[in-house]
Amino acid sequence: MKATIEKDGVIINVIEIPDDANHSDFGTREYLATDNISDSVMQSEYARQRQSERTKVFSITIDKLNPIWYNSLTSTQQSNLATWRQQWLDYPSTGTIPNEALVQDIF
Repeated sequence: MKATIEKDGVIINVIEIPDDANHSDFGTREYLATDNISDSVMQSEYARQRQSERTKVFSITIDKLNPIWYNSLTSTQQSNLATWRQQWLDYPSTGTIPNEALVQDIF
């Protein structure tokens, strides 16, 4: 098994862990902690990427929506837009890409 050590999302070292390592051994716990840090760093990086994707989508959709345009939408469209927006706000933590069909007739 390999454990990576990362700093600021960049792998700076890879450590080989013997398959027969004793889990009560101090060194093994250190390796396992390193694995957890690596997973945490990766999850943070994925969340940042998702936030960046959301920012790009908002810049060409919701950010351009002014009150006159919004008020011209039907109540169903306004509801769909609110649902779609919330799905995008949740995207960094859920990883689920929002349903584009909800706003297909708006943008």
